[in-house]
Amino acid sequence: LVPHVDLERFRTGTADAEAWSTLATRVNWGAVLAGRHHPAARALMAEAARSLASIHARHARTTQWCTSGPEFTALSDALVVIDDMQRACTRLELHSALQVVLREQARPSKVGETMEVEA
Repeated sequence: LVPHVDLERFRTGTADAEAWSTLATRVNWGAVLAGRHHPAARALMAEAARSLASIHARHARTTQWCTSGPEFTALSDALVVIDDMQRACTRLELHSALQVVLREQARPSKVGETMEVEA
């Protein structure tokens, strides 16, 4: 899966803005799925979003796309749970959640902010 490969690129120092954006989209999608269908995963998605915000802030300071150990672990754990949620949800639920993410991405937002989800 592309998000897992992109996360590995952060560890190896070969990541770029596109890799960060891929992970951000995936984590936001996971946040919507967690909010709607898997509330136990909400805290993990929030932690992954904070990690992405930290990575983005570090890049702004250093121009390097890299992760700390805890950031990498939080994102890796979140991707595994998102994969599990993807298998557990229907296609309609997945599509609906993705539409929310795409709508929100069109709006200006604060980097690393977890998406608010209607019940």
